[in-house]
Amino acid sequence: MIILHYLNDSRAQRVLWLCEELSLPYVLEHYKRDNVHRRPPPELRAVEPLGTSPSIVDTGVDGTKKVVLGESGAIVEYLLETYGQGTECYIEPKSERWTVNLFYTHLSEGSLQPLLFFPLLTNVYKFGDPESNGKDTKYVCQNYINPNLIKFGRVITNRLRAVGPGNYLAGESTPTAADFMMFYTLGAFIARAPLEAVSEEMKAYIQMIKERPAYKRALEKGGPFSMIS
Repeated sequence: MIILHYLNDSRAQRVLWLCEELSLPYVLEHYKRDNVHRRPPPELRAVEPLGTSPSIVDTGVDGTKKVVLGESGAIVEYLLETYGQGTECYIEPKSERWTVNLFYTHLSEGSLQPLLFFPLLTNVYKFGDPESNGKDTKYVCQNYINPNLIKFGRVITNRLRAVGPGNYLAGESTPTAADFMMFYTLGAFIARAPLEAVSEEMKAYIQMIKERPAYKRALEKGGPFSMIS
């Protein structure tokens, strides 16, 4: 049995959607951010030392093991390796599709999410030098953040064009680890990146995910969320 510790408006949506796609038995434990700083509650530290969400506790089929794991990317890979083999969501290692899947699985948090989080730190969480009146933030965005977002936007759009409408990042009609990771990041990308970085292919890709029955079930159980983190 899997216990998913689910914080509202968080990357836990990735794991919830994956659990639904794999039809895994799980229990959902809900947590709420505080209304002022949008931080997770301290109770999450009792589950996993970092106190972040998502985190899972997996007791296995017979309850004889206990795996505690944080980080959405690690959880996605763990669940697919442990319970996803033989399903269409799983890609065998060393295949051509596997390398593409591996790239986009790690592009999400490795390169894209830090770029998207910087404006959030300054605009929502109010980090930065208050005496600069936002000039420092504007400089970084104009000279580093936005040019890189435009570059990554071209790469992602070219990939979506290559696989064609109705297909996912690894090239087939079923989502894989790359999609469970990228959908959250790409949703934030569409909301925060410069307009010239955002394509119709990206919007169609996100809409395709939202129309999947498993995603709709995840949304019903987890509740509405925004990509704030």
